[in-house]
Amino acid sequence: GIRHAANAVNQLANVEKQPLNGSFNSETSVMDKEKEELTVYKIEEVDELGSTIYDGKNGDFVTKFCPDQDNFGKAWNELVKSSEDYFKFTAVKKADLPDISLEAFFETFLSDDAENSISSFHESIGDIINNTDSWTESANGFHRIRTINLDHPVPGYGKAKTTKHQHCRVYGTGGICIDSHTESEGLPAVDCFYVEDRMLIEANEDGGLTLTGLYHTVWTKTSWMKGIAEKSANAASADFFKGFIEMINNAGESALPPVIIELQKEHKEEGQKIEETRFALLFVILFVLFMLVNLIRVRWKMGQL
Repeated sequence: GIRHAANAVNQLANVEKQPLNGSFNSETSVMDKEKEELTVYKIEEVDELGSTIYDGKNGDFVTKFCPDQDNFGKAWNELVKSSEDYFKFTAVKKADLPDISLEAFFETFLSDDAENSISSFHESIGDIINNTDSWTESANGFHRIRTINLDHPVPGYGKAKTTKHQHCRVYGTGGICIDSHTESEGLPAVDCFYVEDRMLIEANEDGGLTLTGLYHTVWTKTSWMKGIAEKSANAASADFFKGFIEMINNAGESALPPVIIELQKEHKEEGQKIEETRFALLFVILFVLFMLVNLIRVRWKMGQL
């Protein structure tokens, strides 16, 4: 749990010859495995080295970064700021979860044997879970990574084979960050992009927590369906955070934040816009086919004259 993470960091600091003590405003500390000495990268250099979002292939890289326990506060503040700069959309910002502690949140919703896990939430919204890995924890307890494999039904299209790679970081008793990299295949256009999202669970000084959810869609291939697919993916990402907070409420851990009422209205309107776009596209396709058929008929008649 979270106490274990803090204790593990303490033990690591006592036995390591060179603990990680980088500045978290402009620099990030990384341990060079070959030289076994502290290497400091500027934040912009880290961006060039590769994304710090775990994607199932870069585990060794993303788990190199670990703040010294005395700098958890600075590291958390830098994470919040960089998250707002990196992600394009905010689904929920500082939604209040007043009746739960950080450790209780982890045990109830994030741990391997969580009563209300993220996988169980996926099942509650119609997804089919094929496998959920246990968290692989770093030696210092700061990092945890895992993968969830599922089938995501899309009405009228079929099922998308979906893989969600997750990276959990525990900033002592101050906050928890959950990154997700989600990619799919098996349906039109879904293999042309992936979705990155971040959940920030922050402890309040006077008790309780706040939850912030951010996300965006990253395209890797071109597709004529990009507009429709991106709107659908963005709406699904925002709805995921809304539904997850509703699950917390249903679990009796906190009151449903007022922000959810507004989210429900926004995403209902977004869903209506997506349907309207689909009908408009279908109308255009049918109209083009109608014109082509008439053109063929005219040319055939002229050929008979």
